[in-house]
Amino acid sequence: MSEVFLSNFMRAARTITRAERCLAVDSDFTVYDRYNVSDEVLESTNFNSLVVSAVSDALQQGEAIITNNLISDPAEAPNTNVHLADLRLVVAIPAGKFGAIYLDQHIRQGVFQRDVIEKLSKLAAQLIAAEELELTAEQVVERYRAIN
Repeated sequence: MSEVFLSNFMRAARTITRAERCLAVDSDFTVYDRYNVSDEVLESTNFNSLVVSAVSDALQQGEAIITNNLISDPAEAPNTNVHLADLRLVVAIPAGKFGAIYLDQHIRQGVFQRDVIEKLSKLAAQLIAAEELELTAEQVVERYRAIN
């Protein structure tokens, strides 16, 4: 059941945010579902460490993490925009004991709005608390739109 919930929540989050890539992972980092993430990318060390870092932080803090794939310390930020083409915005949304949803996209596609991410986090917590774990992705999107 947790796999269904994570998968459908990931698909709904992708619809809402229009993220380029998505993963649904449990707390052991087992990938249950993915969108636009090839086997090659999934197995790459850089991507894997990025996912583990963002998801671990989200699970430990119990809140969504919004970050990027290049700059973890502002003091280490590049002086030029040579790396800008590689800059991706990253979000990890915790889904309670089930795991988390990972989303990312190139900066040129725009940013993830904080209020959207907070609303998705709130929705995940509400659905888990109410044990509404078998909703379809479309039903999750409907619930999201109904939140004030």
